[in-house]
Amino acid sequence: MQEPKRTHRAERRRGGTGLTYASLEQVAAWRFLWHRMAVAVARHSVRLVHDPSKNYGAAATVGVVIAALALGVCFVLSWLKPVGQIGNSKLVADRGSGALFVDVNNTMHPVLNLASARLILGQDASPTLVPMAQIEERPIGPAVGIVGAPNDLTARTPADTGWGLCDKAGTAGTLATPRVTALTGQSELGDWAHEMASPDAVLMTYGGSVFLVTDGHRSQLDLADKPVMLALGLQAGNLRPTPMSRALYEALIPTAPLRVPDVPSPGGPVGYAGPGLAVVSGSVVKSRSAAGDDQFFVALPAGLQMIPETVALMLHNANVSRQGRVLDVEAPMVAAAPQAVGFDVSAYPNGPVKLLDKAAEPVTCVMWRKDSGAPQATVTTVSGRRLPIAQGEESRVIRMVSAQAGQQSADEVYLGPGSANFVQVTGVEPDSGRSESVWWIGHSGVRFGIETSDRQHDPLRALGLSEVTPTPAPWAVVRWLPAGPALSRQSAMVEHDTLGANPAAAPMNEKGTR
Repeated sequence: MQEPKRTHRAERRRGGTGLTYASLEQVAAWRFLWHRMAVAVARHSVRLVHDPSKNYGAAATVGVVIAALALGVCFVLSWLKPVGQIGNSKLVADRGSGALFVDVNNTMHPVLNLASARLILGQDASPTLVPMAQIEERPIGPAVGIVGAPNDLTARTPADTGWGLCDKAGTAGTLATPRVTALTGQSELGDWAHEMASPDAVLMTYGGSVFLVTDGHRSQLDLADKPVMLALGLQAGNLRPTPMSRALYEALIPTAPLRVPDVPSPGGPVGYAGPGLAVVSGSVVKSRSAAGDDQFFVALPAGLQMIPETVALMLHNANVSRQGRVLDVEAPMVAAAPQAVGFDVSAYPNGPVKLLDKAAEPVTCVMWRKDSGAPQATVTTVSGRRLPIAQGEESRVIRMVSAQAGQQSADEVYLGPGSANFVQVTGVEPDSGRSESVWWIGHSGVRFGIETSDRQHDPLRALGLSEVTPTPAPWAVVRWLPAGPALSRQSAMVEHDTLGANPAAAPMNEKGTR
């Protein structure tokens, strides 16, 4: 039988030299090899521990998801609060100029400031930015609002607050009028300013009277009262009191005048006198404590009263007892005698005072400070070469135009960083419990009273301040800030064609405002 003829295809299958189709595994291996070589060239390593292509894919996926979410949020916001459309907004602002307009009875009124707009609307609304063309589609009315009211109504009520009034003596001697600066915020002491506490003091004059100023208070002093002057270590002929402003005079806490205390029945007998205690009413007694310190007492009809050394010297210099000497008495005899209090001696210095040189330190301040959690405020006096503020802060001191126009205000105002701008005034005394009127302090140092008796419109709620607790501030300092108009709805509901000239205005110095 003849063998079947071999075909070309059969020969290729048997010989194994022909081309065949590549499998999926071969293709995947080939792609992996090339990918590995590419990664090796890029990363200079043949180890394919982490495949960067997976990171690229994940990053792309995350980016797509975030973009989709952002577009969704923008769509929702544009539907809920469309930008550039007045809609139901009662307070709008021109996108180009920032001018404010308030909708009153479907009439758009230009409003002078944000405070006026909120008072008119009775709510702390924020303006919606719209094109001016949309505003002009509505009826336009005259301008409304309070001239000079604030635009920034962000309240600052720090837990720790400080206030102060400073006098800076002039250079023309004792007749120069001091320059007054009101301070808000924490004071800064250093080699330029220091706290003035007894025995350091300053001799100042106001209204024809002389005062000894130290420890946050003022004590009237008669320079012709020699027993008192000698007891304080002062030589009357060489004293030159520094002029004091009315602002500092009213801010300092007054004490009783420094004079020889009134003793009942001076020189008269007392019932507890004896052989070891030969005293009469007004006798000055000196004893020695267990620690070796001298202690002084004055004999009163009801008993012995402990007094500081200065009061003892005053009584001795005035010879109140007519004994002409100070009695040295043993401590047991003093302890056996009855004790009494006939007059207040808290304002008297414990010893001779040391007057500071006001030519070298022309600045005198009274500082009021209330810290968070403290039961009461602290009142101190400060003396220095310049204001008790941080170095480099002098440029932040604002010159007040009102003072130049003769109005009762400080010559300058310093608003410290983070100082309170929403305050409720109280007394200057450390233990004052008064809570009186509420004020807003603007960026330029002007104070605006906020009407709190209008329960129907509630200006505090309209200004967004009803939930904010105001910071306490002494009225003795706040009153010397320039007074602005009251913030009330009645004051805001006023129309204007033009704004009248300010009688307290002054020409601007083009070379600087200092």
